[in-house]
Amino acid sequence: GLAEANRRGGNTGKKSDVAATSVVRPGLLREPAERELEERLAVVSLTANNLYSSGNYQGALRACATLRDVVDAFFESVMVNVDDQALRRNRLALLSRLHGLMNTIADLAKLAT
Repeated sequence: GLAEANRRGGNTGKKSDVAATSVVRPGLLREPAERELEERLAVVSLTANNLYSSGNYQGALRACATLRDVVDAFFESVMVNVDDQALRRNRLALLSRLHGLMNTIADLAKLAT
């Protein structure tokens, strides 16, 4: 599920030398699944943060859950640890953004309940 994908993304990032503040460079998104993840993540981040800010913590969590299919597709079709350093850093930065969103919303929602 989405929690498993978030765990995998976090573990992949920990094995790298990529800082959590890495910026995703859209021009380096080559695979359809990584482009879709980046696009959906941008929309869902905005939606989830707005819902959270208005006090709708469950809605924010549900918004994050809508990423499950695109995250699953990413892990099924995109090799993160490729030889090309720029591609690898970019893919890890994308996973770092996903991991950051999931952990922020989930942790804050737990604290608020």
